[in-house]
Amino acid sequence: MGRIIQTTLQFCLLLIISSSTIQAQQLAKEWPEETVHLTSNSQTFLAGEKLLYSCVLTNNNETSNLSKVLYVELFDETNTSIFKHKLQVANGKANSDYFIPTSLSTGHYKLVAYTMLSQYNTKQPFAEKDVYVINTFKTYNKPERSTATIAYDSVVKGSKTSVVSIETSTSTLNKRDELTINVMPMQDDILFASLSVREVLPIKVNEDTNADNIQPITNYNAIPELRGEIISGTVSGPSGNLQDVNVSLSMPGEDFINLQAITNTSGKFYFVLNAPYKSQNAVVSINEASFPNASINLDDKAFKFKNQLNYNTVAVSETVNSWLLQKSIDLQIENAFYEAKKDTILEPKFSDKFYEPLGETFVLDEYTRFGTVRETFIEVINLAGFRKTDDGYNLLVYNYDNEDETVSQSEEPPLILIDGFKQYNTKALINLDPYTIENITIVPEQYRRGSQIYNGVVSVVTKEKDFYPNTLDASAKEITLQALEYDKSYFTPNYKENSEKNIPDFRAQLFWKPSIPLKPTTFKVVTADKTGRYEINVSGLLKNGEAFENVIYVEVQE
Repeated sequence: MGRIIQTTLQFCLLLIISSSTIQAQQLAKEWPEETVHLTSNSQTFLAGEKLLYSCVLTNNNETSNLSKVLYVELFDETNTSIFKHKLQVANGKANSDYFIPTSLSTGHYKLVAYTMLSQYNTKQPFAEKDVYVINTFKTYNKPERSTATIAYDSVVKGSKTSVVSIETSTSTLNKRDELTINVMPMQDDILFASLSVREVLPIKVNEDTNADNIQPITNYNAIPELRGEIISGTVSGPSGNLQDVNVSLSMPGEDFINLQAITNTSGKFYFVLNAPYKSQNAVVSINEASFPNASINLDDKAFKFKNQLNYNTVAVSETVNSWLLQKSIDLQIENAFYEAKKDTILEPKFSDKFYEPLGETFVLDEYTRFGTVRETFIEVINLAGFRKTDDGYNLLVYNYDNEDETVSQSEEPPLILIDGFKQYNTKALINLDPYTIENITIVPEQYRRGSQIYNGVVSVVTKEKDFYPNTLDASAKEITLQALEYDKSYFTPNYKENSEKNIPDFRAQLFWKPSIPLKPTTFKVVTADKTGRYEINVSGLLKNGEAFENVIYVEVQE
């Protein structure tokens, strides 16, 4: 069934990309219903703490493998986005975190998670969590009227469920002790579960019922990202949209990406980014000499439901003042040792350059250096050369026939790249300082990139990998592409190592596992220097869409 759904969705996507007559609205009823579920490590945070979250996508009561990109945003009461994370979905799951900065004001925020596909779901287009922030570093003016009050509450209320069993090696521990936690699923219909071990906060949010009444967006027409991140837009001219225009997406840099697309009968183009990349500027461009007075308009991918979110006006009771003071001191001490407790970032492997392993690479430091790029091609690069024209130079790639050792020249242009930045003529290349060039790769054969066939590839890589043109064509669009959030291995102290014994430990979050195995599993947790009660929380989702939670407590003593 999953394969049938995937095939149907890809067919719908192909129709939209290739056709001018079929619109996304017409196909909305055909999209599979994808639902996003969101869990976090707490509802209330102080500035200086870390919000941890985990998401799972579902379709037909199973983990969804449809969308490949998930978006998570935090909005304030003015519907301003505080942060926006872009996450790669693996096996229907994704997770990350956000450090609450001291620039945020005390108040009510909304954490939302969505995909381009989930927003077609009329029942639940996105997942959301209420987040309350207390900032002890900024002046707080208590509102005259409030709909939510954060007050002191030392009563601890547990949560029990028969879905999972939690057992611990002990219920009381000392500081810097090791706790063993055994988690055992008791049902076979669990779809997803996470584990959090966190200090119990002696506060409670008393809030009025202020549920969001989400209405479907009737004109929503985003393309589901089932193969990767989609960047799309339209090329138009003075008389309307332009068909069969070659559009380039250039992401220059060390791990550069260059993609090609061609506009359909509606002037629409689509790029699919299905490999990791680093945050950087990118340019969407066309050959303006061939399409004068054309313009590029990029599609908006903003969250469409933010104006339907409702917020509470927050008051912080004086009953929490003494606790907030001590908590603020603990946080400052803990964050002062951030460098010694950093999480391990699991950086992905970036893709090889698209033309590799084809081509021959000339590392210029291995040859005599020449004063101009043209001289360098004459003396070093025997697979390509410049030809003088009335308005400058053309660059030709020589096609060698190894059988009869003949060389042919094609008048068709090659694909020219400088640090991944597509060049539509040779001006920038021929004026480049050759001493800044690290290597030049030539692919001396016809090369198809997207729908375009080039007479070879000429790829120039500079030493700094930072080439950017001084001026861009008027039609070109500069965009900043935010990289995917990297996976992390969260910090756990090892007090068997002498190097960590003298570092203060005021962690409130002792352990976080965004997705745990759905089988009996043992976890090791190390307590901190803070006494008090800690909750062990296993929360998750059943296949029928019902959420579950099991919470037990342990005590850390002097």
